[in-house]
Amino acid sequence: MWAELIEREADDGWGFILQGRVNEIGYQSITSPMTLRAFDTALRRWGTRSLAELLQPAIAWCEDGFLVRPHVSEFWHQPPHAGRAGNIGIVTRFPATRKIYTRDGHPYAVGELLRNHDLAHTYRRIAEHGADDFYSGEIAARIVLDMQEHGGLLSMDDLAACVPEENPPLWGTYRGYAIATNNPPGGGIQLLEMLNILEHFDLR
Repeated sequence: MWAELIEREADDGWGFILQGRVNEIGYQSITSPMTLRAFDTALRRWGTRSLAELLQPAIAWCEDGFLVRPHVSEFWHQPPHAGRAGNIGIVTRFPATRKIYTRDGHPYAVGELLRNHDLAHTYRRIAEHGADDFYSGEIAARIVLDMQEHGGLLSMDDLAACVPEENPPLWGTYRGYAIATNNPPGGGIQLLEMLNILEHFDLR
């Protein structure tokens, strides 16, 4: 869909630079949000606490705020990499993000307090109504309406289709131990290769 917008390959070879940076910044760059569903699924199967309980500290951080630390400010002000857009443009380009991350049009400085009341409200609703509200309930409806109003790509069907994909782990061995790790594109295969190399050395 963006073939005519390609300007060049990214300098590091990972992806492409498009006119208007539509694949990096803005509504068309937003992909299906899977993280909440994955966390909720894991908690239901193996957790000892509820999602609602675990969201409480995050709600407090959003409402009470946190001091902007040097590494946060450095992340915002990192220079563009490999021809891609800089993080500062993502933080300041849209009214919704400017409302959260800036004061008088400038990102909060180190030591200033950043609050995110909108995110706190969303977390509270998820805590009360569950993750399904995000994928098929009121939050989902608000997401889709916002997408439609701003040329985004996500639909209700996309949100409803957000379910974890399960795969067997990648298995290897190290000095007689069976090692289970993650499949590509995760780093499990490199981990197993390194361990197998180290088997040839006395590491005591």
